[in-house]
Amino acid sequence: MPTALTKTSKPFVWRVVHRAIPLTLALMAGATYADPEPDLALAIVSPNDGAGAFGTSVAMLDFDGDGKLELAAGDISENPKGGSARGIVQIFRRTAFGWQASWSYDLQNASARFGAVLAVGDFDEDGRDDLLVGAPGLNTGGGGVYLIRHTAPDNTIMTAVIANGGPSGGECGSSLAVGDFNDDDHLDFATGCPLASFDSFVSVGWVERAYGNGGGAFDFGFLSQQTAGVGGGAETGDGFGASVAAGDFNCDHVDDLAIGVPFEDVDAGMETGALHILLGAMGTGLSGTGSQLWHQGVADVPGVSGDGDHFGAALAAADFDGSLLGGCDDLAIGIPDDAENEGGAVLVLSGGAAGLTATGAELITGLNFPQDEVAHPGAQTPSNNHRFGVTLLAAALGRGRAADLVIGVEGWTPVSVPPIEIPPQPGMACIAYATSASVLGNGQQCISGGQFDAAAAIDVHFGLALAAGPIDSAPDDDLVIGSPGSKQVFILENALFRNDFEGNADQ
Repeated sequence: MPTALTKTSKPFVWRVVHRAIPLTLALMAGATYADPEPDLALAIVSPNDGAGAFGTSVAMLDFDGDGKLELAAGDISENPKGGSARGIVQIFRRTAFGWQASWSYDLQNASARFGAVLAVGDFDEDGRDDLLVGAPGLNTGGGGVYLIRHTAPDNTIMTAVIANGGPSGGECGSSLAVGDFNDDDHLDFATGCPLASFDSFVSVGWVERAYGNGGGAFDFGFLSQQTAGVGGGAETGDGFGASVAAGDFNCDHVDDLAIGVPFEDVDAGMETGALHILLGAMGTGLSGTGSQLWHQGVADVPGVSGDGDHFGAALAAADFDGSLLGGCDDLAIGIPDDAENEGGAVLVLSGGAAGLTATGAELITGLNFPQDEVAHPGAQTPSNNHRFGVTLLAAALGRGRAADLVIGVEGWTPVSVPPIEIPPQPGMACIAYATSASVLGNGQQCISGGQFDAAAAIDVHFGLALAAGPIDSAPDDDLVIGSPGSKQVFILENALFRNDFEGNADQ
């Protein structure tokens, strides 16, 4: 039965974070970057009382259909009604007094990790965005996915569309992707169950796909490395479905599905990782027909497979080369533990008529993001003590037709050995402004909590949640960064930044 929820009112929790910089530094900063002046950002501080992880997940959506975007934020560790942590998701509306928590949702299920991931789409086709919420810890770790939507302007319902979709411990709801995989003009979604066990394989993983009918109901099925036509083979511990992304990779105007298998053993290595592309088709949807298997041992793919690379840990699909004709989607692939490039890497493969291709592939590392203390006061540089590419986001930040790529970089907390105190390496979000020639072609910069807030400055998880959308009057996307270690969400809005956060005008 759907659970009825009503809109709640909470005190606004918006504030401006302001750290003064010497005027001389502000004047010296380069005009091609979009740095804070003087380090201004909107911050939503957790409105919850518990010791949670507010900002675990973030998403932008027009939830109430008023034409203005709201912000959804998940906290998997919050105890909204006491007892064991089960998670909470809140949707913030921008008001004259700032961002206000207007809707709040949680479960009566301990350790559900409700709000681990979020995805957006109008599944009931009423003109208002709906919110998918992953709860991988639901029901002894079987996992689930919930759909939150309006039934009237001020009334919403939350429905369990997948409850314990996999076996105990499968953790369905660990990843989410939204697309139209069967070309029927109704939105579908897919969710990863990376710890699902079957056919004597333990934690091999599968993906549950849900084809929508336009009314908020779905038809379900499962995809795995045992699906006919899917390359490779199932092995214990693969983690198939740890990441998923939807995109049209073969230019047929039907969405396909990229599935990360970050613990797959390939190229005589252990946990090197791999990626499957399953093609969508009109009327039939996703299948193994024409599927692709990618890893760093494939011919012409940059880099070398290594033990523990975790290739495919994160995915983001978009048109990164900005085709004038609105061509195929390309795919960014996170390799956060790349043995060859200590500190992590991201591989970008281009789409084409035959699917993804290694032709023109780019391998991006932290070395592509050098720090400039003058142009970026307070920013960090990815180092060997980071996990570069642990999260990925495609966004239209306004430096050309090509989609830009935002790369989440997890930090590192060292073990202190008195009398030596080694400072923690904070997380960050690095932006690659793309052109038709290169994902790195229009500039790069990294943003860390040190530019905004003392608590976020040491948050190793700053940047593990990313979202984007046109919040202000500028046509391009603004950037939202979760900082769950400091229990904050930062909004990098165009109006607060010198030369506009979105950067140069479209070319």
